[in-house]
Amino acid sequence: MGVDRLVAALTGLTVDVGALRAGVGRGGALVDTDTADDQSVIGPHVTSTVRLAEPILLARGEGRLLITSSVAATMPGSFQSVHNASAQWTRDGPRRSRGRRTTPS
Repeated sequence: MGVDRLVAALTGLTVDVGALRAGVGRGGALVDTDTADDQSVIGPHVTSTVRLAEPILLARGEGRLLITSSVAATMPGSFQSVHNASAQWTRDGPRRSRGRRTTPS
């Protein structure tokens, strides 16, 4: 997985500033989508963002991080509901958890 390689490459480095942008969309009605497909959308938006933010910010307790998301994060999406919801987390989740560890338990 690309995230694992990037996290390994960041180990031991001092990162003052980082920018994260990841995402993928899959169309279709929520009731018609496969759970594995949903996870392949959630993974880049949420899991990868958290895993990459931690070595940049938490290792040192400081730093600057820019996280961007698609415009889909600002609106409902009838046939992109998983994409829009996970993009919304990318947009607002880190801001709401400022100063707290955000890794899911």
